[in-house]
Formats: sequence, structure tokens, C-alpha cells
Amino acid sequence: ALVGIRCALLPNAPDFAPSVKLVASVGSTGMTGDFLSAPTNRYGVGPSISWQLNQNVARARIAEASAETKAALARFDGALLQALRETESALNVYVHDLKKLQNLQTARLEADRALADARKLQAFGRIDALAVLDAERTRAAANLTLAAQRSQISLDQVGVFFALGGGWRGKGEAAER
Repeated sequence: ALVGIRCALLPNAPDFAPSVKLVASVGSTGMTGDFLSAPTNRYGVGPSISWQLNQNVARARIAEASAETKAALARFDGALLQALRETESALNVYVHDLKKLQNLQTARLEADRALADARKLQAFGRIDALAVLDAERTRAAANLTLAAQRSQISLDQVGVFFALGGGWRGKGEAAER
């Protein structure tokens, strides 16, 4: 019977370290008649050390594992950079559209003032109803553009949410966290 104990000097690279085994042997050298009698029984206990001299295979496996680790890290870095690019792009669009919203709000306030002024002028007989209608049309166009921009801001917020890794769950989907 053999009892083996692996003693690795380098625990992460066992093919580089010697293999130490405790070997025990039991047997009999007698023939059928004197089989298992005291003078024919043999036993022994002792260490056995073996070492792989050609370590190229082990070195190749270590190099392969190192290359796979570097490739996985490169894939991770690529995914991270892509996510940062998408987030930056979504945030830039959002900020641009917020500035546009402020400008449109200012334009609508100016259209409101112009309409109020046109109504005053019409009340004093300085302009006709057509000028007032034109001011009302301008204000309605400003309100429509402002509403469209607010809708775009909402879509931009969703874009930022997705770029930051957010997602939607349906009614039947449970949270996996």
C-alpha cells in the first residue's frame, strides 16, 4: 500500500516543487507453504521524493493563465471605457438640451411680453387685430417648442439613466438582487 503526501514548496505551482510521499509497503516473499510466516514477511516505510525536471509544460500553463488574465482585464477596460463614453455623451446631450430649454423659456417670456404689449397697443388703437393675432401665434409657437423641448429633456434623462447602467423590469420580472 502506498500513502502519498504532497508537499509543495510553491503551493500555487505544484509542478515546480518536489513531490514528497511517505511510502509504506507490506508483502510476503514465501511460497504457498510458508506464506505469511514470520521469516517471509516484509514491510517497509520511508520517504519518496520525485521532481519533474522538464518544467516547460508547467511554465506554458502559467503563461497561458497570465495571458487569459490580461485579456480579461483588457475586455473589462474596454467595456468600462465604452460605458464612460456613453455616459459622457448622454450627459452632454442632456446639458445641451437643458441650456436650450432655458433659452426657449426666455423666448416664451418675451413672446408673452410682446403679446401683452400688442394687446395694450390695440386697446389704444395704435395697431390692428392682425398684429395681435401674429403675437398670439408667436406665443403659441413658443409654447409648442417649449413643450417639445421638455419632452426631449425627459428622453435625455432616460438616456442618462440607461448610460449609467439602469434598466427596466416588467411586471412579471422579479428583482435579481
